Amino acid sequence: MVNGAFVSSTTKSLVIAAVQPATILLLASTFIIKLNLALVFAAISGLVVLGITLGFLLKFKTFKTRGAGINTLQTFQSFLKSWVSQKPAELETYFTLYSHDEPVATRIVLTTTTTDRIAMVLPGVHPGPFFPVGSYNLSELIYGELRKNNVTPIVLHGVGGHERNLPTNALTRQYAAAIASAVAQSETGQQLQKMRGPNRSKQGSTTVTTIGFGNQVVAFLSNAPFNTDDLDPSAVDRAISVAKESGVELMLVDAHNSIGGENLEQPELDWLKVFSDIRGDPEEEFDVGAAHSSELQFEHGSDISDGGITALVFRKQASTYALITSDSNNVVVGLRQMVIDELKKENVELIELCTSDTHNSAARYLTSRGYRALGEDTDRAQLVATITKLEKLAEGRLARGKVAAITTQLTLPLIGDQSLNDFAALTKETLSFTKAYAAGALTSALIICLVTLFF
Repeated sequence: MVNGAFVSSTTKSLVIAAVQPATILLLASTFIIKLNLALVFAAISGLVVLGITLGFLLKFKTFKTRGAGINTLQTFQSFLKSWVSQKPAELETYFTLYSHDEPVATRIVLTTTTTDRIAMVLPGVHPGPFFPVGSYNLSELIYGELRKNNVTPIVLHGVGGHERNLPTNALTRQYAAAIASAVAQSETGQQLQKMRGPNRSKQGSTTVTTIGFGNQVVAFLSNAPFNTDDLDPSAVDRAISVAKESGVELMLVDAHNSIGGENLEQPELDWLKVFSDIRGDPEEEFDVGAAHSSELQFEHGSDISDGGITALVFRKQASTYALITSDSNNVVVGLRQMVIDELKKENVELIELCTSDTHNSAARYLTSRGYRALGEDTDRAQLVATITKLEKLAEGRLARGKVAAITTQLTLPLIGDQSLNDFAALTKETLSFTKAYAAGALTSALIICLVTLFF
């Protein structure tokens, strides 16, 4: 236990662990008049147990990751420091060893009125891997940076998986600051006064909802009420390829809004039809308004993080549409439909219910997933009522809007697939060995106990 949790040196751990039993042995020896077989057996048994434990530790430390040669004990201790003491520096150092520079594109749609600025941000970095390591609080940091500049942030969930995590929180803060800087510098750029859509199509289990601003198309993908996980990279590549062929600047959003339902395979989407439909819609001037949950006395549970809930409302002609976003990791199955039904009563059509996929709560709660999805901790009826209030607030602020489409290109170190695969393989390998050791140790303990009966 000393070697596993506190001291990396097995020799030092042995000395520390020996202090207490050695002291007791010395004290007890003063009362021993003469040696007998029982005392000798007890001493030998103790040395055998010590030898078995020492052998386990020495073998345990020989297991290492293939890429960076990080042994099991180092991995275990760094996880403990991160999880228990919230000191992720050591584990972040290990992820940094694996990281390699990759191009990171961040897409932003900045909507402005005479009084408000609202930024829809699609990061090229994935939240994670877990609290408090790397880019776990990506959405919260972006939210904080934009709020400093009086911009209402809407942080969406992009494509890719945990291979697109940043290795350190310091890098994540720098990335969030770079996004805020890009938004601040965009006000001199081209602004569009018309929009297309929303346009919705159902393809298999997937609902595709699109809105367009010039050549920029924002596509929201939802598999609700079926289980939603990170999008298959090959499906993303197909969408991007077809978008380029169609002359579309694609902002592909994984709504990440249903968990707890049936698992279905992601269908192959007809992106040519999706882009043709949205490009065929007439361009119209629009009004826009937004509201954030910080404006209400909204008490929520651990299923909502620092970014809260935002309602972004568009109005074209006599039709009203609402995009609802929450700084959460996924949504309980059924909640999206509850929101759709409630907004319909107000003659408002839901564009989509989206989450940021924040990992601020990942590995912090003893659930089967390690986090609580939206609606799993906060009362669902209260959530729907709050969303309705926010939509009404945003609707009351509707004003003629303009849009600037922003794309930033950065080169950032991402942890990549190898680190995840190596740590997973190391865990599997050491667990197999530990199980075998546990079986051997239990057998040895039983044998010692049986022999003890004869003394």
